[in-house]
Parts: sequence; C-alpha cells; structure tokens
Amino acid sequence: MPPATKAQFKNAIVLMLGQVMSAPLSFVNSLIIARALGPKDFGLLYLVGNVCNFGFLLVEWGQASTITAAVARNPNEAGELLGSGVAWRLASTPVIYFVMAAGAAWLHRDGTFQSTLALFTLVMLLAMLFSAFQDVLRGLDRMDFIAYGSIAQQILYLMFIGSAVLLGGGLKAVLLAQAAAMFVLMILARFALPSNVKARVRLETNRRLLKDGFPFLMLALALALEPLIDSLFLARLAPEESLGWFSVASKLIGGLTFPPNALAAAFYPTWSRLWTQDRSGFASSVSTGLRAALVLAVPMGLGCIFYPDLGVALFSRKAFGPAAVDVQVLSFFLFAFYLTQLGGTALAAAGRARAWSICQFLCPVVSLIADPLLVPFCQHRYGNGSLGVCLTTSLNEVFLIACFYGLCPKDVFDSRFRRTLLLAGLAGAAMCGSALVLARLPMILGAIVSVAAYGGCLWGTGGLDGALVTSLRQSLGRRFQKQQAEPSAGG
Repeated sequence: MPPATKAQFKNAIVLMLGQVMSAPLSFVNSLIIARALGPKDFGLLYLVGNVCNFGFLLVEWGQASTITAAVARNPNEAGELLGSGVAWRLASTPVIYFVMAAGAAWLHRDGTFQSTLALFTLVMLLAMLFSAFQDVLRGLDRMDFIAYGSIAQQILYLMFIGSAVLLGGGLKAVLLAQAAAMFVLMILARFALPSNVKARVRLETNRRLLKDGFPFLMLALALALEPLIDSLFLARLAPEESLGWFSVASKLIGGLTFPPNALAAAFYPTWSRLWTQDRSGFASSVSTGLRAALVLAVPMGLGCIFYPDLGVALFSRKAFGPAAVDVQVLSFFLFAFYLTQLGGTALAAAGRARAWSICQFLCPVVSLIADPLLVPFCQHRYGNGSLGVCLTTSLNEVFLIACFYGLCPKDVFDSRFRRTLLLAGLAGAAMCGSALVLARLPMILGAIVSVAAYGGCLWGTGGLDGALVTSLRQSLGRRFQKQQAEPSAGG
C-alpha cells in the first residue's frame, strides 16, 4: 500500500475511533445536564442553543471547509489563514450577539433568556476559536489531534460540568463550566500547532475566505433554519417544559442516526466515481446502499414506537415522561432519514446537489405553515405542544423522500430494492407481533426478543442475503482500491 494511502487509511481509522469514543461521552454529558436542570431550564438551553447555532454560522462562514482545503493546498499559508479566520470570528461575534439580543428583546424574552444568551455566546466564541485551530490542524493532516480533541472535549465537559452540578450549580454554572472546558481546549490546540505556524492577519485572505465560504454558509443556513423555526414557535406557543421534552426526544433520535451517516460517508467516493464511469454500476451501488439503510431503519424505527421509555428513563421518566410520545412520533422521521441521508449523498454524487438543496430549503417553509397550526392544537388536545413540531419534522422528512424519488434515476429502485422493501416489511411485522405478545415482559427483555425476531425473520426469508453483504463489501472495497490506484498513477 503506497504511503499516501496508508496515511489516509490511518486518518480514517483514527477519526472513526474518535467519534465512537466521544459519542457515548457526549450522551452522558447530556444526561447529566438534563437531570440537573429539569425540563424547563433544559428547554431554555435547547432554545438558546438553536438561536446561537444559527447566528454563529455567520461567524464561522463556512471556514471549516475553506481553511482546511487552503492549508492542505499550501501549508505555508497556515499562519495567515489562521490569523485571518480568528480575526473574522472575533470581529463578527459582537455584531451577531447584538442582533440576537435585539431579536430576543423584540420577542419580549425575559432577563433569564438574555443572560443565558450572553453566556452561551461566550461558549460559542471559544468554540469557534478552537475550531479555527482545528481547521488548520486538519489541513496539516493532524487528524490524530482532531480525534483526540473530540474525546478530550467530552472528558473536560464531564469533569467541569459534573463538578458544577455536584456543587449545586444551575444553568449559569453549566454554561460557565462549558466555557472553561472550551478555553482549555483552545490552549491545547494552540500548542498542538507546529512552531513555524504564526498567526497573522491579511485583509485579502479574509476576502478570499468570505468568498469561498459563501456556498458552504448557505447550505448550513438551510439545514439550521428548520430547527430554529421549530424551537421559536414551540417556545412561543407552548409551555417551557415542552421545549425540554422535545430536546430529550431529539437527542435520543439523533443518537440513532449514526448508521446512515456512516454509510453515506463510506459510499460517497464510490458513487462519485461510478456516476462518471459506470452509470449502471452507480444505480446498482446506490440500490445496495438503500437496501442496507432499509434493513437498519425498520428495527430502529419500530424500537422507537414500542420502547421509547427505554431512552427516556435514562433522562428521568418523572421529569421528561411526555418525551416518550415525541420519540414515537419522531420514529417516522427516523424511518425517512435513513433513506434521505443515503439519497441526498447519491444525488450529490450525481451532480444534483443544487436541486436537493432547493428541496431542503422548502422544509422551513413547511415548518412556517404547519407549526403555528399543529403546536397549539397538540398543546390544547394532548397537553404537549412539542408533538406538533415532531409531526412537522416527520412530515418534512417524508417530503424529502418524495423529492429523492423524483430526482433519482429510476433504475436505482430495481427488483432487488423492491424485494428488500417487502421482506424488511414482513420482518418488521414479525417484530411488531413479538412486541405485542411480549408486552407484559420487562421492557428491555421484550426489546431484545423483538429485535431478534426481526433479524431471524429477515434472515429466514432471504432478506439478509449473501448478495447484499457481498455487495456492501465490494462497494466499500472499491473505495480503498481507488485510493490505492490514485497515488500510483500520480507517481
């Protein structure tokens, strides 16, 4: 294996291990914060977080991609890119904070919201500065620090936030603890830079970063707009506790989206190559990816429908009990997401990214129309306005499935895909039957047996066939074969 390919493979392994190790720690930190704050303050944290995440996209301005790419092309510019990126973030943060604070005052948010917004802005600024160092290190191929940094972040959060909670601190103490952790990470990242990288500011470099980062900014704004709209309507039209319930449900569902994200990342290089070289191979490989997503989506979604209390109990059934119904409704989002994540990746590989982005931009429009109707209705009818947002979220994702079907080459949905769809449905029916029959058993035992029934039925009917497993192995293998071939050709 050529040295360049060995380095790429090592980087991929290191990053994957970093994600695998940091994800559980992140979930534990969420559990600690939720249990310490309760639904009202946890909901406030979720709302302020969505506002800041949206606002700070303008601070970051797509530089996570542009700085990394520029440093990779010309490492000698690393110091200039770092200094210019940091200067933009320091200069733009006060402006963005003023706009967010003014918007909060116009919406008549109270002093607690404003103080939380100020502290969260501090956390985000430190996170943006840390991110600038990470972007440069990523361009310098220091993926080891990126992986270790993600783990260190969650460990520091665990230490600092855990200490704040044990000392009886509330929302402000949690945010100050996060700020302290980010400050430590920023210092560590600075010392991780090579000694020859000296930060310096150049106006022309800033202009270039703003120009190159604009397309990435627009896509990020499109993706962040829908959750911002949902949280704002929920905060205005339902009690504060509803935000906390929805936040817990979102975190539980978000933890189940790792498989399609991993599949999409693995398949994208192969699909991009096949689209230009072998259209029939592209259709076959995309069909394989969608079949794998289907096989995984069914037990995940049904598990959310039949056993939502398993996840909510970790946060506290007493405080966040209504989140269980939110998880059940969001299961339809989860079903759809497993397909749209692979579908969006396939469309990007096929050069249809712009059309797919337009479809995604329509989702906030749906939220603007549906949220004002569904949130008050669900609050009045069921005492939980967050159900309205869950319905809108699921509706948007189902809409994206229809968009994907309309944009994707029709030979993707071949007889193999239709067969897997049918057999996964039959196995899902077996899982439903098992869940209903075993309803009196302890929940964890019933969940294990039900998933086993799904797997057994799928295997017994041939839905989990050797061809699917072989195709997956070959599709992923083509990626590494391509990586091996490219350096050789260049040498």
